Amino acid sequence: TERVISEVVRNGRVFSRETAKDRYHTRAAELVFNAVQLIRQGALCGQSMRGPIEEQLTTRGLEQRDGRTDLQDKKKWKQEHKGKSPDEMDAMNVAVDLILQRGLLSLLKRHVVTPPEVKNPFHWMDRKARTGNAGRASQLVRKW
Repeated sequence: TERVISEVVRNGRVFSRETAKDRYHTRAAELVFNAVQLIRQGALCGQSMRGPIEEQLTTRGLEQRDGRTDLQDKKKWKQEHKGKSPDEMDAMNVAVDLILQRGLLSLLKRHVVTPPEVKNPFHWMDRKARTGNAGRASQLVRKW
């Protein structure tokens, strides 16, 4: 199934929808960006985020291919970091994916466009509403 990332809904109809395939070149890139988004929202935090995970998340390069985002190749990253593999980041990404799949957290951005609610669309025709303030103003003028 396609994983929906964002959609715009108006009057119950979906007008636009973006899927993970539209935005990311690989599943690994999607997993990293999901984790980063949860960190930015404050849903994923703590001391365990310090150290290797923080370093691996912030040093993994990004690439644009075919208009979609991809991660730096793992072999290149390992060469730049003395043969060390980003295992801690990968483990965290798999855990985040499981949390999202189980519905414990959600990243779906759903923009629902609704018209402003008006209690009485004909309020300008209501006699009490028209004379209410005017009547009060004329009472104030008489007292003065």
